[in-house]
Amino acid sequence: MKSAQIIGFILSIFSAWYLSLFYDSLLMKSSSSPSLGIGVAVVFALCTISVVLTIPTYVLLRSKKVRAEKQFTGWFWSSLFALNSICAIAYLIVGLSFLF
Repeated sequence: MKSAQIIGFILSIFSAWYLSLFYDSLLMKSSSSPSLGIGVAVVFALCTISVVLTIPTYVLLRSKKVRAEKQFTGWFWSSLFALNSICAIAYLIVGLSFLF
């Protein structure tokens, strides 16, 4: 579970960095570069993988008893758990908004 949380966080950071590389081009209305679409697809894939990794651990680690059992205690793990939970919920909301 710890590795899934760490990898999910690293993927979130990497996707935000990668998005920042072409964000200005994305906001321009006249840009129709195929590489821009590929970049958006890569960011979407990274965020999806991050959500797939962190949501199951989020469901399992909701209980304080389970977190203590899995040695998922301390300020670092609690902070990482909270950040990943917020990111995963935000990614789900954005992903579902694109579907509807």
